[in-house]
Amino acid sequence: MSEPARTPGEWGRVVRFLAMGVVNVAINYAIFALLILAGTAPAIALAAGTVVSVAVNYGVGGRLVFGNRGLARVPHFLGAYALTYGVNVLGLRGLAQIGVEPLLGQLLMIPPVVALTYLLLRLFVFRAPRS
Repeated sequence: MSEPARTPGEWGRVVRFLAMGVVNVAINYAIFALLILAGTAPAIALAAGTVVSVAVNYGVGGRLVFGNRGLARVPHFLGAYALTYGVNVLGLRGLAQIGVEPLLGQLLMIPPVVALTYLLLRLFVFRAPRS
């Protein structure tokens, strides 16, 4: 089976998400790295970066990427980020068990966590109304 065609609007949404994500990931990783280098446990360092991401992304990402305005989707948004945080922590722990240091581990976790985040936001948080 072939993949369903994406509308130009969907590709634009993906591009806006990735562009915004580059900035978000850079800030999140900088916070994570600084805290790791200061001796903070990886899960706590990751939580600090995630809190900043959530604070910025709901307003900026929700509006610019998904056209959302208002606060009605906040509970869904927080749930999506709680899930991605959990997946990220589990991934970091798994990588640590095979000897991967936290800074490299977090870099390796960025692609799957970004993909999961987009899917959760698109399908469950900012889903298009059914017609």
